Order: sequence, then structure tokens, then C-alpha cells
Amino acid sequence: MIYCKYKIKIQGEKRNLKNSFIIILFILIIGFIAIGLYAILNLNIKKSNSVELKISTIDNYKYTISKEKDIEEIMNILENAEYEEETCDGIPDFYIETENGIYMIESEYCHIRKDSKEATISQEEMKQIVDIIKKG
Repeated sequence: MIYCKYKIKIQGEKRNLKNSFIIILFILIIGFIAIGLYAILNLNIKKSNSVELKISTIDNYKYTISKEKDIEEIMNILENAEYEEETCDGIPDFYIETENGIYMIESEYCHIRKDSKEATISQEEMKQIVDIIKKG
């Protein structure tokens, strides 16, 4: 009888070790999957933060601005301009494509059009935009 109890006890311990091993293996697999997903998502976030501005002209000349500082400067001017319902019918020099839509730049009159609204900015701001575009 003693031998029999001992044998059952050992088999029980083997089962517990086997179950523990399966649980630890399962936790490790879930951990590796979580780390992999985090790495993939983190790469996608970094890629989406590296924005480029696509700019074209009426002559179909293409510019690409990829320096973060330059993009911030242009977007700051475009987004902070005060837009009104009235628009003039000038021909834009530049078309700037962003996530928020397309901005049309008339550099001669310092006008920015977006959707059906227009803003007038200072000559210094317009010069800043044009200089960044031309060097980009």
C-alpha cells in the first residue's frame, strides 16, 4: 500500500509539472505576441509621424517637404490663418495637400484658400512659405 500511494503521488507531481510547464509556455507565447504587436504598432506610429507635404504648381511641378521643422512652420501658418467666406478668383501658385484637405496658395496677393474659404496672410508669412517650398 505504501508503494502504491507513493507512485500515485509521483504521478500527481508529474501532472502538476506538466500543467505548470504548459501554463508557463502559454504565458511566454502570449508575451512574445504582445511584444511583437507593440513593435509593429510602434513602427507604424513612427512612420505616420514622419509626414511629408506634397506640393504641386499649376505647371504640374512637384515639391516634397519632409523636414519636420519646415512642415510645422507651413502648417502653423496655414492652420492659424483666419479664413472667411469670401474668396477671390485668382490662380493659385501652389497646391499643398495635407490630411485636412488641399490649401491653394496665391503668393502674389498673400491669399490662402481652403474649401470655400480664404485667408489673407502677411507678406512675411507668404515669403516664409514660398522660401520653404522653393528650397524643399
